[in-house]
Parts: sequence; C-alpha cells; structure tokens
Amino acid sequence: MTKRSKQEARHSYLYPENHLHDTERRWFAVWVEVKCEKMAAELLAKKHIETYLPLQKKMRHYSRQRPRLVELPLIPGYVFVKIV
Repeated sequence: MTKRSKQEARHSYLYPENHLHDTERRWFAVWVEVKCEKMAAELLAKKHIETYLPLQKKMRHYSRQRPRLVELPLIPGYVFVKIV
C-alpha cells in the first residue's frame, strides 16, 4: 500500500462520505460540572434525550450522623447521551 493510499484510507475512515446524512443514533460522553451529573441527566431527559448515568452505591459517614447509603456517579463529570 502506497503512502498516498494509506492517507486516503485513513481519511475515508475518519471522514466518511455519508457522515452528514447519518441518522443512526450513537452514544457520546458529555462533560458536565462535577456534582451536577444527576441534574444534567434529568434536564436532558426532560428534553427527550436518552441518557445513561452509571451510579455506584457507597456508604458515607458524616459527623454526628448515622452512615448513609448514597448513589454517586461511576465516572464523575460525565453523562452519556444517545443522539444523532
């Protein structure tokens, strides 16, 4: 494979000809402010955008209170959305 054909193959992979007409929905990671992931997911869901926010349950110990089970984002600062 020549250098030029390698570049053309790479270009066609990175920039497919039909990328502007693609209507298939795909998952993207969206950066959001840390500690605002749940709120961002709720706001996007209200706009009928499919979201995914993986959560993990952890025990938190606050002073002078009983331990509490809280749900925290698995990947802080990101919400996954499925869009065109």
